[in-house]
Formats: sequence, structure tokens, C-alpha cells
Amino acid sequence: MLLRLARHPQILFIVLNVAVNLLFLVRSYVTMQVLDYEALGVVTLVQSLILLVGIMQFGLVNGGYRLMCSADGADETRRINDAFYSGLSVLAGIAILAGIGAILFLDDYLYKLAGALGVAGGIAALVRSWIMNTLLAEGRLADYNRINTVSAVLSLGFLAFIPFDALIACLAALLMQHVLFVLHAFLSGKVAPPKSFNFDRALFARIFKAGFVLFLTGLFLQLNVQIERWYVLAALGLEALGHLYLVVLFITLFNLVPTSLQGIFLPPLIKAHDRDDAAQVGRGMAKMVLATIGYCAISALAVIVLAGPILSILLPRYLGDLTYVEIMLPGLLLFTAASALALPFNVLIEYRYYIVGYVAGTILLVAIFAAALFAGYRLSLEQVVAIRSASYAAMAAVLVFGFWRVVRRFPTFRPSLKGLLPRAGS
Repeated sequence: MLLRLARHPQILFIVLNVAVNLLFLVRSYVTMQVLDYEALGVVTLVQSLILLVGIMQFGLVNGGYRLMCSADGADETRRINDAFYSGLSVLAGIAILAGIGAILFLDDYLYKLAGALGVAGGIAALVRSWIMNTLLAEGRLADYNRINTVSAVLSLGFLAFIPFDALIACLAALLMQHVLFVLHAFLSGKVAPPKSFNFDRALFARIFKAGFVLFLTGLFLQLNVQIERWYVLAALGLEALGHLYLVVLFITLFNLVPTSLQGIFLPPLIKAHDRDDAAQVGRGMAKMVLATIGYCAISALAVIVLAGPILSILLPRYLGDLTYVEIMLPGLLLFTAASALALPFNVLIEYRYYIVGYVAGTILLVAIFAAALFAGYRLSLEQVVAIRSASYAAMAAVLVFGFWRVVRRFPTFRPSLKGLLPRAGS
């Protein structure tokens, strides 16, 4: 039974994706062992800049992926692929110029380093995201697993340079996660390089129509992260930002499975909806919701029961930082569970509830941080994390409400267990 499950491409995709990212957990473990809190703050800053550059794609990745899922033939797929890389060339040029401009105004070497690596890593992360989405849209899970595994293993090799310069070695291992993925994908011939520049206005209109609003939702979601980190950096300092590293690591690892589940269930759900297969849509929604809720329950139990003992053995210096994870957890769990219900928004290309929810969460953060600054009150790190958790919960409430409204118009998206449960006596 277990052997059959292990051979299932979707289950194998999740298992290998988690396993690969456990390698990144090893990287993070080594990073936390060899760096002090100030250096960890630099690593966290680089991660933030990579995210910042990576989301500034105005819907190019989101819309291209959505159209890829419904692409009619190889020619349309090629045209979408060419359009992405054409748009990326413009965005990369802007990012590089902005990075150079920012670096020229910075005095501190560490901030200059973070800026340069953040821009380079952000561009590589954009290409990596596109390749991942392309493989998922085409259902090529085995190719994705192979590329992801090889690049992950190779990126850890840069940790061997820790004796020469620990910070540079850790940053190199972080960045090469993206770079090696891209190089391996192209060199192995598993993804198609662009054939030509394609600035077809009609195609770009379709891409941005499908992806711009979703880009805005991702932008607001990342703004939640960025606002929190920049407030901590400005009000509490680089060392305090280092204390957030464990939370950042936990959220990154926690999101692996939900992201994998969406990559698995979204393309088939789009195809089932396109062919008006109501039964398949209902079953797909049920699988997504049940898998997500089950994962949330297991994760909560693991944090409550296992996180403390494991951390005290492996990373006792960071045991105190577990408090921030525990404060963040309730809001994160609610948001993750609600995000499973939001899958119909992506299928229907109706993103207004994403926008409303993420804007509400961002406004909550900004309002509280601004009020604290205006009053001259410096929030503690515990309070900052609690506010972020509350922001997650606010976004979750809006997503659940949006799902309820959508299901009233499109009842086929109501999760259905019909056909999932074994029949009595079978």
C-alpha cells in the first residue's frame, strides 16, 4: 500500500519537495550555528530583498502561468514562454539600475552586499518561479523533482567555504539555490529557452488581465512581510531582525506543502472547470481542503510537542526565539486553511477577495505600526509578531467570506466527498 502511494506522481512530488527543502533546513541549521545575530540579520535582509525583487513582476509570472494551464497546443505555449522572457528582460534591467542606484547611496559594506545579492537573487528567483510554474502547468512533476533535487544538493556545497568567510558562504548557498535550478533546467533541456523577443500587445494584455490582480494580491501579502521586517530593522535594529530568522525559517518550511498542494490541484481544477466536469471540480476541492486542514493540524501538533525538544538539542541558542513561532502560528494556520478555499478565485480569474483580504491585512499592520511611531511607543518583537499573526487572521476571514460568496454563484466549487470515500462493503 505504502509502496503504491510512494509511486504516485503527486504524492512523490510532495514528498520530494519536502525532502529537498529539508536540505535547505540543513543549510539554515549551519547558518544559525556559524553566524551571530547581526550576520543573521544580513541573511534575513537578503532574503527580504530577493522576495521584494521577485514580486515586482506586475503579474507576468501569475498571468503567464494561468494561460499556460489552458494553453491550446505547443505554438501558444511557445508564444507565452517568449513573452515572459521578453518582459523579464525589461524588468531585470530596471531592477539592476535601481540596485546600482541604491548601492551608490549606501555607506555600510554589509548593506551594499545585501543590495547587490538581493537584486541578483531576485532575478534568478523570478526565472526559477517561471520554470517551476511551466513544469507544473504541463504536469511534468518528475522533471521538476529531478531538477529541484539536483540543484538543492549542489547548492549546499558552497557551505564548504565557511572556514574562509562564513557570511559569504552562507549567502552563496542561499543564492545558488535559485541559480543552479535555472542552469540545470536549461542545460538538461527540460525547459525551452526563448526563441525570440515577443512583445505582442494582445498577448501581453491577456497575460496581465489574468495575472495583474493576482500580482497585486501577492504584492500586498509580501508587503505584510516587508513592513514587519523594515519596522523591526528601523525600530529595533539588525540584531532584532536576526531574532526573527527562526520565524522566517519556520514560515518558509511550513509553506512548502500548501504551495505544493496548490501546484498539484490547481491545473487539473482549471481543466475540469473548462470542460464543465462538476463532479471532478467538487472532488478536487475536497481533496485540497482535506489535505490542507490535515497538514495544518499535524503542523500545529508538531510545533506544540516536538519543536521545543528538537530545538533544545540542535539549536539551544535559539530556544528563546521559539516564542515568536508560537505567537505567529494561530494566524498562519487560519490563513493557510482559508487559502485552500480560495482556489476557485484562481480558476475563475476573480481575485477581488484576495485584494480585499490582503489590503485589509496590510492596512492593519500599517495602522498599528504608524500609531506606535506617532505615539513614540516602540513595539517589542513579541508585539510585532502578534500583530502579524492578527493580520493573517484578518486575511483568512475575508477569504472564507469570499469563498462563501463565490460558491453561491458557482456551486460546483463546493467540496464534495462523493467518489472519494470507499463504499460500504467494498
